Amino acid sequence: MRKGTQVIIVVSICLFLSLAFIYFILWPTYNLKKTADTLDSLSAAMSLRKNQDTAFNSKTPASAKKTWEKANIIKKRCDSLGEYINKLKDSLAFDKNGDSISPSDIAHPTRFLYDQGRASVLRKRIESYKKHLASVIIDSTARRELNQLLSTNDLLKDSKTVSWEYFHFYHITALVARTQLGKFENAIRKAEGIAVNDLFDQMPDSDFKFDKLEPHQIAPSSTILKGDSGS
Repeated sequence: MRKGTQVIIVVSICLFLSLAFIYFILWPTYNLKKTADTLDSLSAAMSLRKNQDTAFNSKTPASAKKTWEKANIIKKRCDSLGEYINKLKDSLAFDKNGDSISPSDIAHPTRFLYDQGRASVLRKRIESYKKHLASVIIDSTARRELNQLLSTNDLLKDSKTVSWEYFHFYHITALVARTQLGKFENAIRKAEGIAVNDLFDQMPDSDFKFDKLEPHQIAPSSTILKGDSGS
């Protein structure tokens, strides 16, 4: 093989690995940061309004108040569901006596989550949460993403149609169960971001005096919004 051909192959491999790194590592991280930035932007903007002459009063646009109220309700519901999931995860790490549960234990997670109905409770809470988010989202793409993220439909397992609870929590180890719960927690957080992003997009630009709402860290103890004077 000629030296020039070898160089081309090496460069091609490096390029492929670089693209794979961007697609599988950097892009998901960017999406999560974008969602977090949007949530921070809305929170910071409304907090700033409360502390300035533009605080909520008769002159504040009604849509801004309504958006803020809806975003707060979404956050509270997401936090409540996240807290419930974390309690389930803790119960898969330690028993009621405080003793550690083996990560390879299959009997406990199956009994605790599936047999005793906690998986069904989780499914119903996710469905209720999804229904609420769907009621405030108007963008069709966001709705599709929400439905995919928080789907609780029956699934195929070993060529059989089984319930969501059975598929995710029957006859699995404590470690796998905790991992599954962690995935659901990430999904509800991402769904929160989708809903708040959509709420933000529904607001008229005139409702805010900022050119662009973005949190920018300028010192260890202070954060201002781009578009604000920083005073």
